[in-house]
Amino acid sequence: MALREEAIPHLRRYEKVVVESHPAFVGEAIWRFRDAIQPAKLQVAIGLETAHPQALLELNKGFSVDEFAAAAGELFAHGVELRSFLLVRPPFVASEQGLNWVKRSIDFSFEAGASVVSLILTRLGNGAMDALAKSEAFSVPTMAELETSLAYGLKLKRGIVLADLWGLDRFQSSVPQYEESLKRMASMNLTQRLDESVSLNHGRRSDNSPAP
Repeated sequence: MALREEAIPHLRRYEKVVVESHPAFVGEAIWRFRDAIQPAKLQVAIGLETAHPQALLELNKGFSVDEFAAAAGELFAHGVELRSFLLVRPPFVASEQGLNWVKRSIDFSFEAGASVVSLILTRLGNGAMDALAKSEAFSVPTMAELETSLAYGLKLKRGIVLADLWGLDRFQSSVPQYEESLKRMASMNLTQRLDESVSLNHGRRSDNSPAP
């Protein structure tokens, strides 16, 4: 793990230090880093994206779900926390299966030993995603899917679940209950308590917000 030595004393001042890694790099370098920053606790973040085996292969992440689980086991055995990053409706997952697979991915992350699951709504705009959308390998998810995924994860009570709220303003003109949904998710992020008005199937019980 490449890190300038003079940074270590500064990191020791924090309660927790989060670094992103590939499962292949989980090993001795991380254990040395864990020891060097004490008393700060180390958390390793891995972009699993999805537990859908074929979609993960197509995303070219360079690891399988089994390799993710193996790395998670090593982190747990060495006293290092794991954060799993998941995409809400990633490419190569059929739109009608998107919500089901993010729920399964949350389950898989916690079963593997993650203490934190971060949910990110898959976005257009980087060129590659737009091309995948044109080829029908990707369809844009809804804001309601993110809220439902967050609610599902919190309902499990197996660890911290967070929804990435960045860039959701693109839904402002197309989702009638945009402000209410944003406030609910922000509150659930902060309190880690499920808002019972949110359906675990899709969106708020009284409002199935349309796609943008």
